[in-house]
Amino acid sequence: MDRHQTEPNEVLIELLARTALGERKAFAKLYKLAAPRLLGILLRYVRQRSLAEELLQDCFIEIWNHAPDYLPARGAPMAWMGRIARNRAIDALRQSPVELSSDALELPEQAAAASEEPVNLLASRDQTKTLADCLRHLPAAQRQSVVLSYFYGQSHNQIAAVLGSPLGSVKSWITRAIVHLRECVGV
Repeated sequence: MDRHQTEPNEVLIELLARTALGERKAFAKLYKLAAPRLLGILLRYVRQRSLAEELLQDCFIEIWNHAPDYLPARGAPMAWMGRIARNRAIDALRQSPVELSSDALELPEQAAAASEEPVNLLASRDQTKTLADCLRHLPAAQRQSVVLSYFYGQSHNQIAAVLGSPLGSVKSWITRAIVHLRECVGV
């Protein structure tokens, strides 16, 4: 292993150990080193910077409280802190209702431009309205799955975690939803 890979782990292990002893300066340095990576993890899940920043603070409270529980023999410090961030993000997504308001069904132009399928079906506002109407007719699980996937960019695994459903169910909901949307939109 090269020096650049081991040194940060050693530094983080030392900072976690000192944090476990209640050293605020070590905790501040740990925050400075780890916060950007943890924020990136959180953003991949929640896709809202303000929420990700709020969750980041919660993560560091948990890190402060559980620093004595960290054991270097069980894994790298960033992996341990990353699991805390991932779990916080998933908990936040589970707690927030994924039911869509009528405003949430209006597709932002940048989402339509950024995604491929089925959003590439939208060439005009009329088609956007048609797609929104078609989405409203889907069963809730299919609607939530397709919106989280295509409009929020979440993976099937992330959607399964958010909805608390099996991965196979999520994949089948998305497949059925796309078939319905194609038929409904007339493509």
